[in-house]
Amino acid sequence: MFAFLLFFQNTALADEITEKKSLFWTPLASFIIPGLGQAIDGESSRSLLFAGYGFAGISLYVDFNDKYEKGLPDPEVSADRVQDYKVYGLAAQAMYMHAGFLSAYDTFSSRVKAYQAEGKYQFYPKDQSMEDLLKAPFHFNYLKRPTTWIPFFLGILGGYYTVNSSDVPEHTVRANDLAVSTYVSYEAGTGEEAFFRGYLHPILYEETNGSWVANAGQAVVFGFAHGPKAYPQLAMGYYLGWLAEKNQFELGEGIFVHAWWDFFVLAGELIRQRSLAQPLYVQFPSFVLRF
Repeated sequence: MFAFLLFFQNTALADEITEKKSLFWTPLASFIIPGLGQAIDGESSRSLLFAGYGFAGISLYVDFNDKYEKGLPDPEVSADRVQDYKVYGLAAQAMYMHAGFLSAYDTFSSRVKAYQAEGKYQFYPKDQSMEDLLKAPFHFNYLKRPTTWIPFFLGILGGYYTVNSSDVPEHTVRANDLAVSTYVSYEAGTGEEAFFRGYLHPILYEETNGSWVANAGQAVVFGFAHGPKAYPQLAMGYYLGWLAEKNQFELGEGIFVHAWWDFFVLAGELIRQRSLAQPLYVQFPSFVLRF
């Protein structure tokens, strides 16, 4: 992950593309196959980075899932170790999705410049780099804003409620659960905001001339990507879309809110599930993971 950050620190912006190319289909394909858009646009080094990052996630997920399935009937494998495999598998799948989210955003943000030269997408920031997005969860100066600290502390309350939503009197807190919560939340905050508010939302905003329909549309897609009854996520998606529009599509504040909200809630859920020793159930965009 640190190598991934370091790469973007040295290549903050993709090469400018002057020819108008698809802003929807190729970035969408890049989400499914990380690095595809960069390969099409002739950015081989970035293509290999995204593809390698996504492939690593898939490979790790297959490995941990295999260990989990073998560990279930094996009495020599402790319940905690089986839970570890589930948690690590969650992080591995998040790695693949992170590569896809960022690859889609990177493709869109480099291609949109050609449209801006013709007067379109003038609301979209011209200097928002990948580095800005990846560093945003660590910019605690956002907590000076009510639009940040209110959902931040609501996230703390949500995590507390999650931990204490069962009758188990004691809870087990393990360092690896907190580490995975940090990692997955970071990937969700940066990746989902890049994809939903940095790629999908701007397209809808341009096509609807800034109508409220754009925010509602991306919020619906964001919400139901989490599952069939993901109404809290739909509401959060609308709020984060409103925040993006308020900030002229500068995504930093939304990334900070999203990443920390997910951390508190996900950490609470992993702690609760570890204590209950029941099957882990985690909803994640575009996938519903059941182990």
